[in-house]
This record gives sequence, C-alpha cells and structure tokens, in this order.
Amino acid sequence: MNEIEKMLDQLRAAEYDIMKYKLTSDALNIALWDMDVVSGDPVNPNNKFVWSQEFRQMLGFSDKNDFPDLLHSWSDRLHPEDSERTLDAFAAHMNDHSGRTPYDIEYRLMMKNGNYRHFRALGATLRGDAGIPVRVAGALMDITEKKQTEEKARRAEIAEESSKAKSRFLATISHEIRTPMNTILGITEIQLQDDALEPKYKEAFSRIYKSSNLLLSIVNDLLDMSKIDADKLELIPVRYETASLINDVVNLNLVRFGSKPLEFELQVDENTPKALIGDDLRIKQILNNLLSNSFKYTKKGMVKLSVSAETGNPATLVLRVNDTGQGMTEEQVGKLFDEYSRFNTEANRITEGTGLGMHITRSLVHTMGGEIHVKSEPGIGTAFTVRLPQENLGAGVLGREVTENLRRFRESETALKKAQVIREPMPYGRVLVVDDADLNLYVAKGLLAPYELSIDTADSGFKAIDRIESGNEYDIVFMDYMMPEMDGIETLKAMRGMGYSRPVVALTADAVSGRAEMFLKSGFDDFISKPIDIRHLDSVLKKFVRDRQPREVVEAARKEKNTRKAEAGTAEATFLDAVKKIGTVNTEIGLSRVSGMEDMYYDILELFHKKLPRECDAMSAFMSAPDMKGFSIAVHSMKSQLSTIGAMALSETAQKLETASKDDSMDYCTEHFPAFKENLLVLHARLSAVFPGKEAALVKKEPGDHAYLSGHIQKTLAAVNDFDSDAAIEAINQLRIYDYGEETDALLNEALAALDDFDFDTAADILGKIKIHN
Repeated sequence: MNEIEKMLDQLRAAEYDIMKYKLTSDALNIALWDMDVVSGDPVNPNNKFVWSQEFRQMLGFSDKNDFPDLLHSWSDRLHPEDSERTLDAFAAHMNDHSGRTPYDIEYRLMMKNGNYRHFRALGATLRGDAGIPVRVAGALMDITEKKQTEEKARRAEIAEESSKAKSRFLATISHEIRTPMNTILGITEIQLQDDALEPKYKEAFSRIYKSSNLLLSIVNDLLDMSKIDADKLELIPVRYETASLINDVVNLNLVRFGSKPLEFELQVDENTPKALIGDDLRIKQILNNLLSNSFKYTKKGMVKLSVSAETGNPATLVLRVNDTGQGMTEEQVGKLFDEYSRFNTEANRITEGTGLGMHITRSLVHTMGGEIHVKSEPGIGTAFTVRLPQENLGAGVLGREVTENLRRFRESETALKKAQVIREPMPYGRVLVVDDADLNLYVAKGLLAPYELSIDTADSGFKAIDRIESGNEYDIVFMDYMMPEMDGIETLKAMRGMGYSRPVVALTADAVSGRAEMFLKSGFDDFISKPIDIRHLDSVLKKFVRDRQPREVVEAARKEKNTRKAEAGTAEATFLDAVKKIGTVNTEIGLSRVSGMEDMYYDILELFHKKLPRECDAMSAFMSAPDMKGFSIAVHSMKSQLSTIGAMALSETAQKLETASKDDSMDYCTEHFPAFKENLLVLHARLSAVFPGKEAALVKKEPGDHAYLSGHIQKTLAAVNDFDSDAAIEAINQLRIYDYGEETDALLNEALAALDDFDFDTAADILGKIKIHN
C-alpha cells in the first residue's frame, strides 16, 4: 500500500512539473508530449500517447484528426537518416531500468508541407518497481534557426581555412613561378643590353622577353585575384606626377599595340592637378587593363584615353577610355566584371588573356573608394568611365603646354620620362647580393653590371653575416627573403644585432598581399619583387647609392663615362642627336617601338630612308590613275612606318588620307596629298644628312636570294598559322630590304597591309601567290 501511495505522489509531482513546464512552453514555443506505459513496454500498442497542440502546430497540423495521439504519428515523420538513431536512443532510455541513460537527442521531422525542420527532444521517465517505466513525458524544441546559424558558422570557418590554405598555396606557387621567371627575364634583359648582339638573336631574345612578361602578367592577375578573395588587396598611397603617370601608360600601350591599324587619341584637361597622392601603380593597372581590353577587341577605328579632374580635396580623378570596337550587349555588360569572363570566344580565339582583368579593375576601383561605369553598343563600341578620389596637393595644374605635349607624345620638362632606363655610372658604389640560387646571383650581377658598381655575392645568410663581421660595408645589401636554414628576415635581425645600420633591400618572389608592410616592419629599407624590374632596381640604386654621394663625385663619374663614350666614338649617340635635330621625328617614341634598342632603330630608320622616294612615287601613281584601293593600301603602309619611326604628326596625316581613300573621298585626297608628299620629301632630305653616301640605294635595292625568299615565306606562313602578326610582319620586312621584282614586292606590300588589319586568311592567300624561282 505504501508503494502505491509513493508512486501516486511521484505522479502528482510529475504532473505539477509538467503543468509548470507547459506554462513556460507557451512562452518559449516549446511543445510537450506524454505517454502512459502499459506493462513497462514502450512500444505496446495500448500505450496512451498525448501530443500537445503546440506540437501539432509546430509541424503544421491543426488537430488530432490531422495528427493522431499515436507513436507512429511521430516516428513515421522522422528523417530517414535520423530514424534508426532516434528510435534506438528512445528505446535505450526506456529500457535502462537504472534511469542513468538520458533522453536528449536532436533529429529532423517532416512537416505537413513536406519540408524538414530540426528539433531537440528531452524526456524524463517515471519508473516503478525494479525501474520498470510507468510514464514518460518530455519537451520538443524547434532549433532550426540555431542549426542554420551553426551551419553558416561552420561554412564560414571552412571558407576561412580554405582561403588561408589558398593564400599559403599562392604564396608558395608565386615563389616557385617567379623564381625561374626572374632567371629567364633577367638573363634576357642582360643579353638585350649587349649592343654587339646579332639582330636575329636580339629578335629572339625580344620575343622571349615579351612572352615571359605575358606569363608574368597572368601570374600577377591570379595573385591579385587571391588578394581580392581574401579582402587583402593593398593600396600604397604616394605622391605622384599626373603627367608622368599618363606618359607611362601611353608609352606602354604604344609599345604593345603600335602595329595595329588604329588611331590612339589622348586628351588631357589642362586643369588636371600636377601632383596628387594615391596608389599610382594601381591607377596604371586600371588604365592598362581598360586600354588593353579596348585594343584587344577593336579591329579598326579609334581608341581614346581622356584624363580630367574635378577639383577640391579630395580631388576626383576622372579617367575615360572609349573605343570603336565590337561593343557589348546589355547582357554582356552585366557579366563584364565576372571572374574569367570573355565574350565571343570563337571570334576572339587568338586574343590573349585570362578574363580576370576587368574583375580586378572593378575591385581596384572600389578599394580606392571610386566608381566605374560602362556604356556599350554592339558594333558601335564601348566607353568606360572611372572616378577616383585622390588627395590634392595644391601644386597647380598641368596647363596647356604640358597637355599639348602629352597629346602629341612629345617630351615635356614636367611630363615625359625616357622610354628606356638610363643607367648612371656608380663606380663609387658597393653592393652585396645575398641569394641561395646561383642563377639568381648571375641575373642580379648582370642587371647591376651597367652601373659599374663593386659587386659582392653570398649564397647564404651565414656567408652574408661573415662578410659583415669581416668589416665590409655596403651601400646596399640585396637580401633574398626565402633562403634555407636562415631566411632573409633572420639574417637581417642578426646583422642589425651586430650594429649594421646601412640599407638592406629585400628580394622576393613571394608577391602575395601584405608583403610591403611586412618587409618594412621587419627592418628592411625597401623591397624589390622578382622578376627584378629594372626600373624599380634603378630607382632603388639612385635612392640609396647615387643620391647619398657628394654632387662632385656623381658628376665626376658621369664625366668619366661620357669621356670614354666619346673616345670610343659611339655611333649611336651621334646618330640619335642627328635625328633629333630633324624635328619631325620623336626618337623617344621610335626607340620605345623597339624596346630601346638603338641599333635596331638605326636599321629601321635607314631602311625607311632608302625606300621613301619609291613609296612616294607609288602613292603618286595611285593618285594619278586614280586607284583609291591601291592608294589606301600604300598610304596605310606609310602611316604604320611613320608611326614606327616616331614621326607622329605625319602618321596622323596619313591616317586621315587613308580614311578618306576608303570612303572614296577623292577630293580630300587630291587636296591634301601634295602637301603630305612634300613633307615626306623634306623628311627624306633631312635624313640624307644622317645617312650620307646612301643615295645609290634609293634607286635600286640589292637583288634578293630566292632561297632566302623561300625560307622567309615559310617562316611568315608559319607565323600566320599561329596568328602571330608581329612575327609575320617582321619576316616580311626582312624580305622587303631586297629586290625580288615588282610583282613580288607588290604582293609583299599587300600581305603586309592584310596583316596590319589582322586579316590572316587574306595574308596567307597573297603569300601563296608569290612565285619562288630555283
């Protein structure tokens, strides 16, 4: 009797607790359930099961008819992946007569609408004799939102770890790729500095250099993408000259696309501030990406760069790039900034690029707090407008003279920098290069050699420390960042600990984000990325070596070099000075077309001088016929040649005549061609003073060897099949030096015109018509 009373007391206490729990559940949206257990069997069909109304409503049911008070009403709705586990846990709890096994489990239940939600179930069992279950009650809580939050956090953690892993991988792969690239580009650069190198080898090295730079730009794009993904894209604001920035961008794109049949127009507002503070390297990257995009997808017509500013502080630098290219549909514009996005891939199958440039451009603009807008129409062209806030130094504006010189690509005191780096002699300087790779030491020594420095090397951090301990002092220690056993940072710390305070510059092939700040915080005075950019190297040498010397020491070194140069009778200096005096030819632009190689520029200008009278006669003959198609081809060829040598004003006139001839505007050509021809003959007369004794070559070129002709035709066709217009044009120009008869010469000119228009099929057909005589 006492046992029954004790059990009844427990039931009353349990009912009271359940009642209190129900009051709480109403407030917290917790559902209750209750089951009387018959004969201690939890699965007995006679067990009385009760589901609370809140339980039904949680699952989307309205009443007992919808969701009966039966165990299977619940068990049948368990998620298949959770069913066995959940039922086993319930059975384990009920069958553990000791009461030590809790019932606390999470599972998914199907709602009435077929969707699953996450729940947490808790249960407590009232037990009789020997722990036999008599009654079990519990609560059910909807934890779907909690689970979703946990899943988001888990995915974020996985994404963060994945991003870190990707950054680590890119840091490694950057080093592994850029290290051999440093060797390739460095050795190529060293060879191109050799004035005695045969032209065919210079051509080969130039192509290696160009291809390597293209590969490097792809690597840099991928690295920038990693920085964007990791939200670690760095900006390094510095003071920069606006005119210098514009000039650098123009020179780069003239070198890249000088052979394209396009007008490249530059328009600079004279009220643009002279100097601003911002990340000029990133601004150049933005402009180069936009211009590269325009040149890639514009076959004919015009590409225009406009630069202006809205004054104030900050000022807003406004950059516009317009083209008359393929244009884009609204759908394509909407996808333009997506990663790896390229359009008309079939038509543009020979266009280089990864499709990352525009995505990176937008990210750079947004990182700078700016904005970018695009307007485009298929078949008409595209217009990009970029607006960038920049700190205004109040240093005045560019003015009319500077902007006019920029527009004409002419040298201006405050604007233009020379296309090639002029390596000043620094025999008073001493440097140490520390790198564990022999090839990297070879490249560094080769790039430093023109400066006449005293150069020491060390292939480990330990040997570098030995040199410092021996009392050696250097104007600069160039330190490889990633070396075995003792890396660059550890070596630097050891050197600083010894009291060595002179400049130490990091060399690194690890170009992933955050490195600039990391190197400076580690005590380096500067850093240079591999492959070594000679302009950056030149800047560092001037800052830490030349600019720390007394002025008289620097002047004495310059004077000594000039004396040696004069004694050696350097023909190139005399040649360039003579060409500059002509006035019509901008030698800086001409040199930029051939990567600063003076001997190649000499050969090109000499050939132009030889054939100019004949080509003037040909244009005159076409005008007299009249033959507008023939005249168009001839004047197009003349336009390209004038642009190549740097005669930009005459090239612009040729462009206008070409456009008029294509439009069958005979009146315009009749009116303007005589003056154009007269100016060409004046140019020829002035060049005759530069190339004395060459007049015999004006009338007749040397006869060409037909084996040479056959080989170069095959070489040209191979380049055409590879869609390599530069190689094909170069091969044809090598043939045009010789006389193969009027028919062959005419066909070569026609093929050249087709290649200028990137019409490879027509060029191949024309080359196939050339007859080879055995």
